[in-house]
Amino acid sequence: MRRLLCLVGLALSVGYSRADAQRQVIDFENIPAEDFAVPNSWLLGRVVGYGGLTWSGAIPPNSIAFTNWALASPELMAERGYPTNGTTVAYGSETTAYWFARPGEPFTLNSILFSEFATRGPEFARPISVSAYLDGVEKYSVLVSPNTNVAEQYDFGWEDVDNVMIFTSTGGIVLIDDITISTAPEPATLFLVGSGFAGMLVARRRRASQRTAV
Repeated sequence: MRRLLCLVGLALSVGYSRADAQRQVIDFENIPAEDFAVPNSWLLGRVVGYGGLTWSGAIPPNSIAFTNWALASPELMAERGYPTNGTTVAYGSETTAYWFARPGEPFTLNSILFSEFATRGPEFARPISVSAYLDGVEKYSVLVSPNTNVAEQYDFGWEDVDNVMIFTSTGGIVLIDDITISTAPEPATLFLVGSGFAGMLVARRRRASQRTAV
């Protein structure tokens, strides 16, 4: 029995380790060409459900509001003088509160790549507020000061959240890339995994007992 419990515990630990296998990186690199090609549009607001998430400004499609996300290609970023990491990024405008969410399906916010374009010069760059919620209740909040020359990764490790809000103050445009989230397996899934291992052990022991009896 002790061995059985140990194997069940091992099974559960294997289940938990699979949370890493469910890690998702949202890199904005696979936006449909017909959406990305439209000039001066708030493109991410048109791609409803991108990455399995709900994005502020995405409903109704083609809406324009201060909660919309836009996309910038490396070429556009260079043209506008934005800091670039050589890939497509998402951004908002000044004094913007924009968010991404997955209501009813909590996740862990692992990290985000941030950089900032100070519209009136680097000396006017301001910290931005990043907050995470579960069912409308704030669980985490922090101020970050993105680099104005290069994208840097900020690690969060915020567990069990379903909405992440980013607020930018006047003076800077925040650029975001490689949002990394992960989803832990549900308890029922872990139970099934553990039960499966336990069942295998019981069956093996029965076969061994039968052979011994013979």
